[in-house]
Amino acid sequence: MMATSSSQFRRPEAAGDSQPIAWKQVPLRHCFRIISGATPSTNEPEYWDGDVVWVTPDDLGRADSRSITTSQRRITSLGAASIGQRTVPVRSLVLSTRAPIGHLGIAEVPMTTNQGCKSLAANPGVHAAYAYFQLLSRIDELRSHGTGTTFAELSRAQLARMPFWCPPIRVQQSIADYLDRETERIDALVAKKQRLIELLQEKRTALISHAVTKGLDPDAPMKDSGIEWFGRIPAHWPVVRLGHFAHVQNGSTPSRDDAACWLDGTVPWLASTKVNEDRVTSPSELVSETALRECSLTLMPAGSVIIGLVGQGRTRGMAALLDIEATINQNMAAIIPRRRIVGRHLQFQLESMYIPIREYGRGANQAALNCELVADLHLPSPPPAEQVAIARFLDERTEAIRALVDKTRRSIDLLGESRSTLITAAVTGQIDVSAR
Repeated sequence: MMATSSSQFRRPEAAGDSQPIAWKQVPLRHCFRIISGATPSTNEPEYWDGDVVWVTPDDLGRADSRSITTSQRRITSLGAASIGQRTVPVRSLVLSTRAPIGHLGIAEVPMTTNQGCKSLAANPGVHAAYAYFQLLSRIDELRSHGTGTTFAELSRAQLARMPFWCPPIRVQQSIADYLDRETERIDALVAKKQRLIELLQEKRTALISHAVTKGLDPDAPMKDSGIEWFGRIPAHWPVVRLGHFAHVQNGSTPSRDDAACWLDGTVPWLASTKVNEDRVTSPSELVSETALRECSLTLMPAGSVIIGLVGQGRTRGMAALLDIEATINQNMAAIIPRRRIVGRHLQFQLESMYIPIREYGRGANQAALNCELVADLHLPSPPPAEQVAIARFLDERTEAIRALVDKTRRSIDLLGESRSTLITAAVTGQIDVSAR
């Protein structure tokens, strides 16, 4: 058992105190009752879909605040009884201790949890919000104590031994109140910046959509394109089938069991995630010349556009411009311009059509595109010189938006770092919150 000791940190003298207050450090088990979770048998329907909140690590990870009030699945009282699950008291901390370690919340209703969580019911003299902030500041430490081969898990014994800073309850209250105010202020700033990013991305989408459907000449005569999502387009733009002016080709993945395909590779090869990069300047991996000869791989020239063909996530329908010569996997297609098609302009067109293209590839059994569907897309086709001008215009404008988005994201990262530093300083007594 770890003996109680005086902290190496001493809180600065508070108003009305004649001496600084020494902070005690004790094993966490001295401050909390640790409650483990469990899962009722999934073979017993009467254990499920009841009114007992049953929290999992995923529920903690999805929460948009520290307050935990509900769960994706619920169990019945019979289900809770079947596993001897004790109800977690209100204002207990709920911590995910595996898959992953470190999601954290405060129970605001009576609840149960699965085995991926441990609940910390505070003893008298422990303030829940203060304890929340202290554990939040030590998530990396908690994760470092995880062990296991399949996945890291923080054991009950390891958690119980963890040192916990425990100043007097009135000090804990002051720290919690201070951090509530300051983190709320920081979180509000972060929310504003995140909203700015959303608005910038909406502006980018609108800018691209307007340029590739209306062109750069506001006085150009217009006509109906005959395509719902394009609407009216300049009268001198024909609508063409993509396959008439470009070759659409699939790729493949060499066998991972054939070392000759991957060792000492020199040929760029792209995984599906590359379609999310806007412009592809580096490969996912390198394959060998043997793979190029024997595995139905073709080098797609720079200037081609790659598009995701399958997947329920974001990838299907995403398009990126190849700035390098590369081979591709079977879950995407390369659109290789032959005539009248400028690759960068085509990539912007496909970006503006992202939602319709995804719906275009929604089959009866699975959401997927294929080379034939892509080749059959009908697009407005400005003269090549006009495509170049539109692409240059959009590159310039979207680059300015990207730079502002990147700057805003860096600002959000700095605010996050400041928030973490502030919490750590407060819960270890390095700042005097009584004067703030």
